[in-house]
Amino acid sequence: MKYLLLLISIVFCYTLQGQSEVDSLRSVINRLEGNEKIDVQFQLASKLVNIDPVEAEELAVEMLQVSDNIDYSSGRAKAYHILGNAYNIRSKLDTAVFFFEKSLAIAEKGDDYRLTGSAAVALGSSYLRKYQLNSALQSFQKALTSARNTNDKALQVTSLMNIAVVHTYLKDQEAAEIRLSEALEISTEIGIPIRTAQIYGNLGNLEFDRSNFSLSKNHFTKALDIFRQLGARQMMSIVYTQLGRNNSELGEPESALEDFDQALSIRKQSGDQRGIASVLRYKAQSLLELRRLTACRVALDEALHINNQVADPYISMDLAMIRYQLAELEGDFKNAFTYHKQYMVFKDTIDARNERQEVKRLTAEFNYTQLTQQLEQERQEKEIAELRKFQRGLWLLLAIIFLMGVVIIYMVNRSRLRKQLIINQQEKVLLNEQVASQASKISEIESELLNLEAEHSANAEAKEELVKYLSGTKVEAKDWASFKLLFEKIYPGALSNLRQFDLTLNDQRLAALNLLGLSIKEIASVLGITPKSVSKARVRLSAKLGLSDTKELDQFISNNLKTSSSVNN
Repeated sequence: MKYLLLLISIVFCYTLQGQSEVDSLRSVINRLEGNEKIDVQFQLASKLVNIDPVEAEELAVEMLQVSDNIDYSSGRAKAYHILGNAYNIRSKLDTAVFFFEKSLAIAEKGDDYRLTGSAAVALGSSYLRKYQLNSALQSFQKALTSARNTNDKALQVTSLMNIAVVHTYLKDQEAAEIRLSEALEISTEIGIPIRTAQIYGNLGNLEFDRSNFSLSKNHFTKALDIFRQLGARQMMSIVYTQLGRNNSELGEPESALEDFDQALSIRKQSGDQRGIASVLRYKAQSLLELRRLTACRVALDEALHINNQVADPYISMDLAMIRYQLAELEGDFKNAFTYHKQYMVFKDTIDARNERQEVKRLTAEFNYTQLTQQLEQERQEKEIAELRKFQRGLWLLLAIIFLMGVVIIYMVNRSRLRKQLIINQQEKVLLNEQVASQASKISEIESELLNLEAEHSANAEAKEELVKYLSGTKVEAKDWASFKLLFEKIYPGALSNLRQFDLTLNDQRLAALNLLGLSIKEIASVLGITPKSVSKARVRLSAKLGLSDTKELDQFISNNLKTSSSVNN
């Protein structure tokens, strides 16, 4: 616990508020409305919260009312943030946590990463003061994530430093060192000297706790150089004190005295009584190690006088030990025994208080763990209930879909069967009509066939009679008229069709005889010429008909004259 105040003071940067700046913001607020007014009120309240928490709280309440009226969620988050800070300063940590959690929830819902980071840092600080270290660590890590999302380097440094503090409380010095190294790299990159010095101070404390006094001294020396450049005298006094302690551990009491004197000078100028008493105890210890007993007693008496006013138990315990050691060196064993007894009383008291604080911390962590487990169990039960509800709904939906599918399939099949029935009925009607039509056509065809058969029979008889008439007889000129009548009867219009070819009467007769199927010899007999003359006549007829040879003549005559006869019929 004796380094707790130092760690906290290094992590959270102290700021000096200028009255002129506050007055300037007040004058600006009166000219603004809506969101802009709330944002400026937030700036003003942020500056006032450490000076006048009551006024800051009043501003926050006004911000909250206006934000509700205009539905400005960021304004509500900022108002809750100020209220949390106001109660945090009053050490009403539960109320502060309540407001910081509301601010964080609104900021996260609105995806305002910058406000989320600020609220998470504040919430983590309150958790840290309540010894809820796991909750504090989660809040600071959330702040770090938000800072990285917005590339806010300064907030990254602050978050990393706070995470390192939590790791220090959790006795995880390696993790704390890693986080501080990350913070140092970023702080050096963007040039924030005050943060850089604070990080060196934290690193110095880490190494001091590890008994790496040379490395610790190196870190404190770097921090001192930066604070000296910034003129941060209060921080310089802290670093001088730590340098003096390092020199004492390194066996350099003279250097330690010089450092303590520097720290003491600054403390006296600022009027910090507790700080003066703290430095005097370290100076008295160094003087005791140098066996400067008179000077040691002077420093010891001054420290006792001041500490009677501040009543710091840690300082009282250390001063009792120094008085015990001094009395022992002077041979005053009676007082030595008394001082040692006082030392043990202070030590037991502090140990008991530390134990109570540790119990309090462990109880808080246990309660937090129990609450977390309970919330997790409730969440799981809720998820299971929602899953079961979803499953029931899903089964119902599937059943409805199945029934709808069955109905749709039934309706489709019914419609399809109905259409098929209609089509079948239409096809049956058409088929009946076609059957009736075909029966009528068949009757007509049968009638025509009977007529054709009778006609063909007559033609065949006429043809047979004509061929018999022609056989072996030369037809005289006067008999060709009778021939023509008989031929026209067999092949109506056949001879008239030959006129288009510009044929002579003999050519027509030759074609007619060919159509009757007479041979060359028979044709020669009918015409009264030689077969050779018939052959020559056939060649001439083929040429007139446009045929290449007489082989095509019979086919041509048969096709054209018979076809013409059929068409005419």
